[in-house]
Amino acid sequence: MQPVMKQLGRRTGLTIYNAPLDNVCMSDFTETCDTTGRSVEAAGHLAIEAVPDLWLHLPQDDLWFRVSSGVEAAQRITSRIEVFFGAIQRAAEKGLNAVSDGAGPAVDFSVPDMLERSSGGLGAGIPQGVE
Repeated sequence: MQPVMKQLGRRTGLTIYNAPLDNVCMSDFTETCDTTGRSVEAAGHLAIEAVPDLWLHLPQDDLWFRVSSGVEAAQRITSRIEVFFGAIQRAAEKGLNAVSDGAGPAVDFSVPDMLERSSGGLGAGIPQGVE
């Protein structure tokens, strides 16, 4: 997955961190590798059962979102990240619009489409069985 991770970093502009469970850093990620052993504890909290397992971390809220588990193509992972941030942007825009016109709650996450797209799927609105 090392070439995929490098490509993902270039495509998204996100910093890719390597958190090995065996304390062996991938050669291309030595500057962003954590060998303190915290990754083993984090893997337990995040219920990681197999590697590679890719997570998006939002540090300001300490939120973790699984993006990929297992070997996958960079384009598929990138698409999931784009859908995730697109959903956040749409929710924020709806919230701003609702607040400005006094029409209702700032954000409504009960939209059936979003719930249907996220339930029972592979994440980011990708249903199971879609490659």
